[in-house]
Amino acid sequence: VFGGVIMSAAITPQSRKKKLLPEVSQDLTDNKPRSQNVRTPLLLLLGFGVLLCGAFLFTGRSVKSGSDSSCRNYSYQVYRYGNLKKIKFNNCANTLEDLIILSQSTFNDTTIARLTSEFGEEIKSMDEVVIQDKVKQDFHLIALNDNERFHMPALKIGEEKKLRLKVGSQEVKITTLSARPKVFQLDNFLKDEECDHMINRITKEKLERSLVGEQRDLSDYRTSSQTWIGPSQRNDDAVFDEVRKRAHELTRLPYDLGEDTQVVNYQAGQHYYSHHDYFPKNSENNFYAQGGNRLVTVLYYLNDVLRGGETLFPYVNTSFDPFTNGYPYTDASKACSLGGLKVKPSKGGAVLFYSLLEVGHMDGDGDLYSLHAGCDPIDSEKWIVNQWIYNKRVDGRLFN
Repeated sequence: VFGGVIMSAAITPQSRKKKLLPEVSQDLTDNKPRSQNVRTPLLLLLGFGVLLCGAFLFTGRSVKSGSDSSCRNYSYQVYRYGNLKKIKFNNCANTLEDLIILSQSTFNDTTIARLTSEFGEEIKSMDEVVIQDKVKQDFHLIALNDNERFHMPALKIGEEKKLRLKVGSQEVKITTLSARPKVFQLDNFLKDEECDHMINRITKEKLERSLVGEQRDLSDYRTSSQTWIGPSQRNDDAVFDEVRKRAHELTRLPYDLGEDTQVVNYQAGQHYYSHHDYFPKNSENNFYAQGGNRLVTVLYYLNDVLRGGETLFPYVNTSFDPFTNGYPYTDASKACSLGGLKVKPSKGGAVLFYSLLEVGHMDGDGDLYSLHAGCDPIDSEKWIVNQWIYNKRVDGRLFN
């Protein structure tokens, strides 16, 4: 603006200049240059210079604003113990620590100390938050304290999401089947050749009758056969190891919290009656008494079963409730005919469910709703794998 005023003065008509400026000599013999001839180009030059500086400063500010286009206000939903709440922040003005403090305030929980993505990936910088937001729809953050394990959120029944796992480069489709207990169906968790390898490998092992409970008793409660493959059995192989690591990557749980892999065979008519995978805290076993327990089960299906053989969760989609009327049927054949959530075996698929409550899982608090059963396959055999992963070690041990 100032440059424009100066340039305007420089080009003011001569008639007005005579009124504004003193008259100067027109004598051609005078050696002094005419002042109006000198003043006009000088004023024009000065005005143009000021105008150019102003334009440069304005453009520079615009360029800076353009370079900071990644800075914006965000409104995220942060998850904590089954609740989603909105938190507003600016990714440039606020740091990750600010976001954690905002989460503490929002949930009135000062123990919150870290954030993960919806799939449990640790958030270490605001840049990671922005990247996650750009590549994923319906993205939200999960607030955890320093000691808690990641619990996959079950927000909407039927919700489908895809996750590319690094181990095996598998893209797994995750479908939420139940929020209580938390149950997820996993499609494309295993490759066909991995399923075939596991079955072929086990047929060469000595299968033994499956056992039940802490005491590992024989019972008509469970009539399948099984064996174990893993490091502590000294019979592990590359395929079993890779699939085990894939389960740990999916659950975001440390590898040293996983049991060896249990492979189970059900012949037609065999079953596993309704049971929990966790052990009671009032156990005489010191490990369970101090809160160590099975947190999550990843159950893989190694073959297709045309009829029967489902994994049943009898407290889902029924009127039964563990705190009122309980579940009266232990007989899997009877239970599987009455309804509930049934997951059909499909080669390469899996079902993931949590045995411990989200609130209190580090204390070993079991979820009564996680009761489940293995229904009888009717016409053919069924091959499954159980991968149990614990919440913690106690006195350095995974279990007693």
